[in-house]
Amino acid sequence: MTTRPLLHVLPLLWIAAAGASTGAEIVQLVEGGPAFSPVGATLVGEAVVMTGVGGEVMRVDLATATRAALPIPASISWVADAGGGTLLAIGADGADLYRLRPDGTVQERIRAPRPWLAGLSTARGWVVALATPKAGQAQLWRGQLDALRPWALPARKHSLSSPLAAVANTVALATDGSIIAVVWPFFRSELALVDGSGETRLYPLPYFAQAWAPLASAGADPSTWPKPYASVAIGGDRAWCLSFQESPWVEDPAVRRRGRHLVEVALDGRVVAQHELDTDMYQVLYDHKRRRPLLLDRGGGVWTATFSPAEK
Repeated sequence: MTTRPLLHVLPLLWIAAAGASTGAEIVQLVEGGPAFSPVGATLVGEAVVMTGVGGEVMRVDLATATRAALPIPASISWVADAGGGTLLAIGADGADLYRLRPDGTVQERIRAPRPWLAGLSTARGWVVALATPKAGQAQLWRGQLDALRPWALPARKHSLSSPLAAVANTVALATDGSIIAVVWPFFRSELALVDGSGETRLYPLPYFAQAWAPLASAGADPSTWPKPYASVAIGGDRAWCLSFQESPWVEDPAVRRRGRHLVEVALDGRVVAQHELDTDMYQVLYDHKRRRPLLLDRGGGVWTATFSPAEK
């Protein structure tokens, strides 16, 4: 397990590492509904399956532009494609895993030996992010569901209480089946790319909020922490990093601004472009079949982003 920070500079300087700023054309594929605030999503065949901040799970069929709530008897924090049309869902406490049929019925319930934050199916088994990693412990574990082993990305040490340190080490992750892409919702404006051997390369990402609060001055209220990136996808020889909070946090969603930049990163770490969005977005996925990124808005609506040839 090797970690190589290729460019390790203060976050305030990372904007200089970014590519050109462009506007992306976003087209709505499926209209959203009431506030849903997606916190996790996956693409299974022609459907986007997402979980909301309240633990609900929604299935959106891209072919028919229809939406349906899945009747899962638990609050869910993460969903992943488990193959064969099935889903793996992580319970809100990270301890219970559910293998789901396409209609949302529970096929199997598994008790996780350690709380999970997120999980992805890869060619070499599952890659799982722990919900409460200790400093120096591998945050990513790999293997079969009943035989996971420490693998990559050691959790950083934070001068915070244990629960808050776990929050500070929260990650969002995605895979194309071989490479794992990781971004951090708190403090770290970087992208990690982890190959099949566990070698990790860290690349700086631009930061879009008004100011950067250093970790040394972090208080006990995560709402005041820097929130660089909410979501990541990988596909088309690119990592697609969706920004998180870009304005001061307020309860009124009409005032706050989030997810307004989709940062396109080549797999050598070069920031190709910053695509500015005119609508708040919450999650990004990559549709490998149609070679396009997909974006989810606050109501769980599905959009696609397109770029002119001059931007590529």
